[in-house]
Amino acid sequence: MTNNFQDPQVWLEQYEESAIKDRYQMLMEILQEPLTKEWLKEIDWADILLQMSDEIQSCNLHQEMLAFVRLIREQQPKFYRQEFSFYDRFVVQYALHTKDNNLLETGLAHFAKYPGRDLDNFFAVIDLLIFYEQTDRAIELAETTYPKILSDRDLDNGLAEELAWLIITQELEQIYRQQQQGDPPDWQEYQFQSGNYDFDVPPEWQKGAQEAIKQGLDLDLDEFLSLFKRNKFQSQAFLALSIAFYIYMSSNYQMSFCCAQRIWSNICSFWDTRELKAKQQTNPNTFFGFTQPELEQHLTEKIFNPFSLKQAEGFATLWGLPYLYEFLLDAGIIREQIYKKAIAIIDSLKTELLAGYQNNYELWHYDFINRWQPNRSTPEKTAQAIQEQFQANFAYSEPLTDVAGEGHLEQMFSNLAETLGIDPDAMKSGFRDIEDDSDDSKSETLEAATIKEETTPPEPQPKTTNKKSRKKKKKSGFGLAAELYKK
Repeated sequence: MTNNFQDPQVWLEQYEESAIKDRYQMLMEILQEPLTKEWLKEIDWADILLQMSDEIQSCNLHQEMLAFVRLIREQQPKFYRQEFSFYDRFVVQYALHTKDNNLLETGLAHFAKYPGRDLDNFFAVIDLLIFYEQTDRAIELAETTYPKILSDRDLDNGLAEELAWLIITQELEQIYRQQQQGDPPDWQEYQFQSGNYDFDVPPEWQKGAQEAIKQGLDLDLDEFLSLFKRNKFQSQAFLALSIAFYIYMSSNYQMSFCCAQRIWSNICSFWDTRELKAKQQTNPNTFFGFTQPELEQHLTEKIFNPFSLKQAEGFATLWGLPYLYEFLLDAGIIREQIYKKAIAIIDSLKTELLAGYQNNYELWHYDFINRWQPNRSTPEKTAQAIQEQFQANFAYSEPLTDVAGEGHLEQMFSNLAETLGIDPDAMKSGFRDIEDDSDDSKSETLEAATIKEETTPPEPQPKTTNKKSRKKKKKSGFGLAAELYKK
């Protein structure tokens, strides 16, 4: 233990002059001291710990990070209750990747107790549980936290509705399983359970869901096309289509309804971002068709935005698209030409994305895409190569630097700021405000509300076509990411 810990300013001066490796040791020592609230406040303790966490993770030092988090949790419990979300999100990511169920329970504990402390990270964790097919834990967390979020007047109750839809979707799968076993589905019980939540499930939705479950994989194509071509009835068409997709994924890929629903919702969000004319919105081949720049722009905003926590959504969208377009082709909704074009675009962006993440420490966070059964458009060798890249990414690590100066985190900000032509200090300040703002749940609610998805996509509205030429674009968002992330 350094002799200067009694004087926070002296300790801070020594800390800032030290290399990252030495700073880590200083923190591991001082974390075991009975630090006062005044001491912590004087040196901006939260920011120091957050920066060190970023440095450890940027070197992919998993055990060092787990030890760091464990020490903060055990030795500084009051501080940890305020700042847990960033640290426990890493614990959840690591536990899901390594299939460590005990560690996963540890990582979820604070999210279950204090969901409103950081809604962005809370919903990011919910998404990870769903994408990793930890449906039971996702449902348990949703049921535990639903009344807490609903009763908090400072939070948008629409966020509680997001949790309720998750629970309702899982109950819908139970109804389907009941039907598959030859037992008459108990729709009255389902309606009763749906009524336990503080919002009304439209009778039309329940009626449409009941009919879709009865039909199973036998989607009535003529009825779908008839409804789809009449703009005001498209919501009914999409309801039947969405449930048929859940059943398709369950039957062909043993995927839960909840995971299929999140894939569906994210792709619907992408569809809604495009500029389509009225006639294009009522023709399945033009509605479901898309261009590479359209998809690229949508994914770039999720995956390469340093202030976003929606990277998992981006990966799930890109890897989920082949399943959905395979389903649309098999259902006779799109022509094979549309399917092949979509797959070509998706494969191209996958290649760029994986090249950009080749040496990026975060790739393994999204290993859930390797837990899904490969779709038929992905050759076995390709799927194996991708899985090996994720495994290699998890295994690779670098030691904390023992040379005074910039660590990996500082270098990342400097490179990104230089590329974007902005001030590095301003970028770091903005990043800290977002990552370390757990005391201000009101300000977080607005951002968290943007991740709320509808079970069915919004009814498409005629939009003016964006005629701005894309030819002047020198580098794609994916290409830029590759340049930034490669070392």
